Amino acid sequence: MDQAYETGDLSFVATCCGSTLSMNELEYGWPCGFARFSISARNPNVADFPKRDIEALERLLGTGLRVVWQDI
Repeated sequence: MDQAYETGDLSFVATCCGSTLSMNELEYGWPCGFARFSISARNPNVADFPKRDIEALERLLGTGLRVVWQDI
């Protein structure tokens, strides 16, 4: 990702098979994203975070946030 950002070249060699691919060819599961940082909540015991909590974090951080659930 760093190399693609620096050069604008989205091609890479896949470690699984050695093929040259483009990041545009990858299929990403939804929702997903690339981020500069992440915030993790362990065992939140909720089906979804309350909107007011997300909005409070967005105001604090000065940026929008997206919740992406992780299966472990």
